[in-house]
Amino acid sequence: MIVERLHIADIARVSAVCGHWAWVLGRPLRGYLPPPPNLLLHVDNSMPWMLLPNKHREEADYLSFQIINRFDKGIISFLPEMVGRRCIGSSPEGSWLVTLNLALDPRILNPLTRKEFCLPSLRTIPTDYKAIFDGSDGTVLEFIDYKNRISYPAKIFRDAFIRRVIITDAPPNGVAVAFYGFHYEDACMALARPGDPNWVPLPKVRLFGSFMDAVYRQEDQSLYVVACDGTVVVFNLTNFISSSRPTPKPKILTTSLDLQIRNIRPVIKYLVFLDGELLQIWRTLRSYTAKGIRCGNWEDEYSSPIVGIETRQIEVMRFKSGGLPTQRHDPQSCWVKVRDLGNHSLFIGCNHTLVVSVSENSELRPNCIYFTDDSHGQCDLDQQTKAWDVGVYDIKNGTIERFFPPNSDEQVIWPPPSWFMPPKLYFTLTK
Repeated sequence: MIVERLHIADIARVSAVCGHWAWVLGRPLRGYLPPPPNLLLHVDNSMPWMLLPNKHREEADYLSFQIINRFDKGIISFLPEMVGRRCIGSSPEGSWLVTLNLALDPRILNPLTRKEFCLPSLRTIPTDYKAIFDGSDGTVLEFIDYKNRISYPAKIFRDAFIRRVIITDAPPNGVAVAFYGFHYEDACMALARPGDPNWVPLPKVRLFGSFMDAVYRQEDQSLYVVACDGTVVVFNLTNFISSSRPTPKPKILTTSLDLQIRNIRPVIKYLVFLDGELLQIWRTLRSYTAKGIRCGNWEDEYSSPIVGIETRQIEVMRFKSGGLPTQRHDPQSCWVKVRDLGNHSLFIGCNHTLVVSVSENSELRPNCIYFTDDSHGQCDLDQQTKAWDVGVYDIKNGTIERFFPPNSDEQVIWPPPSWFMPPKLYFTLTK
C-alpha cells in the first residue's frame, strides 16, 4: 500500500486533505461509523518537530510544524483542541503537549490522536491574584491583586505569570509540575495529577532563589529541581503519587554554583538525565530593547521595553556524585563541565528538555543543543519586533546557528515555537 511508505509527517498531511482521507487513516468522521480495524500500520517516530507560529495565532484549529534540518513544513489538522490555547510544556519524551487557555485551565494533549487529559485549574493555586469573569459568557477578563491594587489583562497575566507546566510521565500516569510567578526571581512551583481537584504548592527553599526547571527520576521517584542560582533541590514524590497527596519536603542536593550569578546576567537553567547522569544546562541570554542591544540583569528590563531576546552561550555541567542524594554536596567539586554529549542532542525551550539519540537519526547533529524561545515572559509582547530565539548550539565549537536571524522575515511571533516528538503510532487502515 502507498500509505505504508509514507513518513509520519506525510500521514499527518494526508489526514488534513479531507475528512474521507482522514477517515481511511483511522480518524473519526461525523456521520460515518468508526473505520474497520482490518490492518495495523506501524509508523515509527522520527526527528523532533518544531511547532511554529501561524497567522491565525491562538484562533487556529491546527498546529503548524517544521521538521528540523528539512525545509518542508506541515500542518496537523483538524485540531479544535488548540483553539484559544498555546503550548506551555510537554512530557519527557515530548509526545504529549500541555496547553493553556486564558482562564488558566491546563490540558494534556496528544495532537496526533487528539486524546486529552484535564488538569485542575491553575486558579486553584493560592496567590494574591483573583480572576475577574465576564458575566455574560464566563470569559476571564483580567486578574487583580486587590491588596496591592494591581490588575493585568488575562492574556498578559497568563503569558507572564505561568512559566511552564511539564509532566513527569505520559498520562494518565505521572505528575504535572507548574512553574509560576512574575519574573524568574519570583517563580514558585506546584504539583497536580490528572483528575485532581486542585494544585499543591511546593515550599520554597529560603536563600536559594526561585525554581526554574525540574526533571523526574523513576528509580528513586524523586523530582530534581534547579533554582535560578544553580541550587539543586530534591522532592521525593513517592507519597504524593499515592492518594494522600501530602506536600513533599525539599532536600538540598547542592547549593549555588555562583551566588552572584542571578544578579550579573540573565541565565535560564534546565535539568535532564542522560544515561543515568544528572545534567544542568545554563543558557545565557542577551536582550534587545527599544534603545538597542544590551546584556544586563533582569532588573534592567524596567528601564526600556524588551522587544527580543537572543541566546549567546550554553553551558552543560554533569553531576559527578552518583546514587541517591543522601547528603549535601559541595557545588564546586560535584559539577563537571561537559564538552561531549556523545551520540546525543538536547532540545530545550518552554517544553520538557528532550534527549534524542543521534545514532538513531543521522539527520541530527551530535553534541549539540537545539533551542527554542523560553523568554516570552520577559518580552513586551505588544512591542516585540525581533524573531523568536531559535537555533542550535554546537558544544564543541561554541558556535550558534540561528534558524530565524534577528532580521528574519518571519514576523509571525505568536504562539512561540516549541518542540514536539511524534510518538510511535499504530494507524488503523482499511484494505
